[in-house]
This record gives sequence, C-alpha cells and structure tokens, in this order.
Amino acid sequence: MENVFYLGFEPTFMEWLQNFMNPFVKTLFVGITNFGESSVLIVILGFLYWSYDKEYGKFVGTNMVIGVVACAMAKNAVCRIRPYMAHENVQCFKKPDSSAKLYDVSGQGYSFPSGHSTNSALAYGSLSLYKPEVKWLRVCAIVVPLLVGFSRIMVGAHYPTDVLAGLVFGTIILFVVSYFQKKLERKWILHIVIVALSLLGVFYCNTDEYFTGLGIIIGFFAAINFEEKVVKFENPTTWPQRIIRLVLGIMIYSLLNMVLKKILPGGGDVLEHCMRVLRYAIDLFVMIGIYPMVFKVMDRR
Repeated sequence: MENVFYLGFEPTFMEWLQNFMNPFVKTLFVGITNFGESSVLIVILGFLYWSYDKEYGKFVGTNMVIGVVACAMAKNAVCRIRPYMAHENVQCFKKPDSSAKLYDVSGQGYSFPSGHSTNSALAYGSLSLYKPEVKWLRVCAIVVPLLVGFSRIMVGAHYPTDVLAGLVFGTIILFVVSYFQKKLERKWILHIVIVALSLLGVFYCNTDEYFTGLGIIIGFFAAINFEEKVVKFENPTTWPQRIIRLVLGIMIYSLLNMVLKKILPGGGDVLEHCMRVLRYAIDLFVMIGIYPMVFKVMDRR
C-alpha cells in the first residue's frame, strides 16, 4: 500500500529550492548526488578490496551491503512514495533508477528513508571508522553524506525527512555492525544472522531495490568466506598492480553485469524477483570471490 505523508513545509521548501536550479546548479547537484550512487561506491569498494587492503574492503563492504538491504526493507515497511510522484510542482531532475519508468513505484523504489543518504553515511563513515587516525577521512565522513543528502532534496528524489532518517539510519547501522565486526572472530556467524534477517523481507517487500540488495548481500558474504578459505590473495605492493587490478575488475564487472542482465532479467513477478536475486548474487560472488584468483598470474606478468 502506497502512502503519502509529509510535514507541511517539505514540498514548499523543495519547490523554493528548485526555483534556484539554473543549468549550472542542476549539473552541480546531479554531480554531487553521484557520490551516493552504486557506481561510485563500487569503484571505492573495488579499489579497497582488490588493490589496497582486502580487510579494509571487507569491513567497508560488509557495512555497505547490510545498509542496502536494511534500507530497502525499511522503505517497503513505510511505503512512502517519492515527492515528485505526490506533488506536481516538485520536479525530478535525476531518476533514482535510470532503467525504470519515472513513475513506476516498484522500479524507482519508495522514499523513506533515503537510500543515497544511508549508503553515504555507511560508506564514507566506514572509511573513517576503520582508519580513525586519518583526519581527511573524518571530514569526508561528515561532509560528503550531508552534501549527498541535500542533493537528493534538490533533485526532487526525497523529502528532507527522508534524508534525515537516512543519515541517522546509516549512522546507527555503521556503529552497530562495525562493533560486531570487530568483536566477532568468527564473522561467518554474523553473515548467517544478517542473511537470515534479510530474508524476512521476502514476505512483504515488492520493489526491485530489495531483491537487488538481497542478491548482493548473499553473493558478497558467500564470496568473502570463499576467498578466506580458498583464494587467499595478497595485497599488491606497487601502483601499477593496483591500477591494473582496479581497471580490469571494473571492465569485467561491467561486462558480466550486462550479460547477466540479458540472461537473468528482473521484473515484478516472483520468478523475475528470483532471477534478480540470482543475478546479483552471481555478480558479487564472481567479482569478490572468483576474480581475485587471477591476481597471482597478473602479478607475475
């Protein structure tokens, strides 16, 4: 059931902000919102895991994938539609999902809380929490999520309360999950518990966003456990190695994602939801678990 609710000032405030959206401001905030997009976060995670410090990558990645599923489950529980769908004077300058129709609720997802705000708080907060001694990471952990959250209001994708809730929600997940990551020696126990809790969404979630996240979390946890038991790759020691790993990984990911999208298309019925879960699970397992198997050969060459 779709819900429309908001504080009285929110649509008026968004309309007022969008009146200042000349071409330069529009381009600026569309660019800022990209720092919370999956494509940018994938590059960050890929660099950390493949090219810099795989334990750092696992820490950040675990927080991020949990946030994706948790946010989608929260959205499907609240079912608040996006502001541009509810108010004709609020425009959408950047579709939440570029592949779905603008007013397709299932494809574009619900509004509360903001996924970009949640993901930004988790991603940039995790970078800083793992290395608290690095001051510029602490600045990024605060500034970037705030800018991304504000950009989501400016582009018409979220109410201010969506953004605030997303930032708070992401921060809570960040500290709770990070605590258990640091305390538990057998992290596979945490992985099983999280996947089990994530599966509860099957009973009430109906958006592509949830089933994408479910596939991501299953594939990611399966892959990092596979890597620890079987692959056991080493971090590179030179910048050419790091760059090659990252560039090749992004190329393989793009190609694999395109192929899997053709073979296992997502959609609105049960079978298509299952195919979406399988597609993203395979995607993550290959990139996190299988792709690092070639690093030894690459490094020798």
